[in-house]
Amino acid sequence: QPQHSNDPIVAAGLTITALQSLVSRQLDPFNNVALSLTKIEGGSAFNVIPDNVTIGGTLRSADKILRDEMLAKIKNIAENACAIHNCTLDLEVRPGYPSTINDKKSAQLATAIFEKTYGKNSINKVEKPTMTSEDFSYMLEEKPGAYIWLGAGENSEKLHSPFYDFNDELLPIGANY
Repeated sequence: QPQHSNDPIVAAGLTITALQSLVSRQLDPFNNVALSLTKIEGGSAFNVIPDNVTIGGTLRSADKILRDEMLAKIKNIAENACAIHNCTLDLEVRPGYPSTINDKKSAQLATAIFEKTYGKNSINKVEKPTMTSEDFSYMLEEKPGAYIWLGAGENSEKLHSPFYDFNDELLPIGANY
C-alpha cells in the first residue's frame, strides 16, 4: 500500500527541482555561485519505497556571506520538500576549501616570470573570476600569493572529466617554473 508510505524519492525529486532553479531565479546573475547536485542514492528494489534518499553536491562562491545565505536557502528548500511528503531531513554540510583568491601583485609577478621563461604566447590570462577552490587557498589567506593553472593541451579532456589523463610532458615545465 504505497499510498500509506512516506516517499523520500518524491521529496528528493522536489528538492532537486527546486535547488536547480535556486541560482537562476533567486540570485543576482552577476553573483558568482555554482550549485552542482552530483549524487543521488535511494532504494535498491523496483517495487519497494526506500526509507531514505541521499542527495550530494557542491556549492561554491567567492563570497562567504552569499555562500552562507545559499546554505540557508538550501536547508529551507529541503525542509519544506520533506515536510510536504512527511519525511524527515538530516542535513550534513561539509565545508570545503575557501575560495582561491590571488593577490594581484603576486599574479602579475607569476605572469611576468612565465612570459620571460616561455614567451608571451605561452600565457592565457583568465580575466573573469573562476570557482577554483583548493587547499592552497589556506596559504593565500595567510600570505600574498598566486595560484596558477598549467594547461594540459588543446586535445586533453577537462580536469574533472572521468577521461582525464595527466600529460606527463608538462612535468618539466611545471617544475622549471
